[in-house]
Amino acid sequence: MKIYFYVAQKQNTSFIPAYTYTKATTLKEANAIVKGAIDKSTYALLKAFEKNKDFVEDIQFLRKKYGIPAEGFSLKEWDAVKLVDPVYKGFGVQSAALLLLAGKYNIPFYLRRSLKYIVVGGFVYLPLSKVEIEMPLVPDSFENSVHFEPEVMIRIQGNISKNYLINFVKDHWDEIEDGLRLFSDEKDIYISERDREILRLRDDKKLKFTEIADLLAEETGDFDINEDY
Repeated sequence: MKIYFYVAQKQNTSFIPAYTYTKATTLKEANAIVKGAIDKSTYALLKAFEKNKDFVEDIQFLRKKYGIPAEGFSLKEWDAVKLVDPVYKGFGVQSAALLLLAGKYNIPFYLRRSLKYIVVGGFVYLPLSKVEIEMPLVPDSFENSVHFEPEVMIRIQGNISKNYLINFVKDHWDEIEDGLRLFSDEKDIYISERDREILRLRDDKKLKFTEIADLLAEETGDFDINEDY
């Protein structure tokens, strides 16, 4: 069995991204298309699976069970069936692959989502990283919706060093910064003049809240104002 790669290249900067995919068969080819698309240890692991007789037999078992050609779907065939056939659109193949393969072969977490694609076509989508950035895929018009809660997450799915994570953030800062624009800027948040005065007394004058409460009570004549208030 041969495992090859489709390397994703992002074609736009919107939150609903479009990609093109370039086929690669070696570590060098994949990383020449996108830097860091796959690391040496992951590549070596996938090459070992290619030669593992038991792993190959289990892949063939799953293909037969789900009506997948013995050699797997081509990318064109996969694109045609994945959205319309409920077996592939749902979790059938993915769940079966996880149950049969993940524990048996001690598949790393960051590779487990790729098991479905190895079953259906003998390929893995790249970049494949132990760290991922996840952002909500919504149009810009949703930004002011009360039902939309933006978040930018860095997902760690494998053992990494501190330097690996630091370098990942540096390499992907433009993408992270683009996601941060979903959050409102603190300078635009409305507060009243009285609340602004409280902040001034706390931050500039370094007063305690009990002292601020006493000052406000004197100024306003409202002696219900206290530290808790």
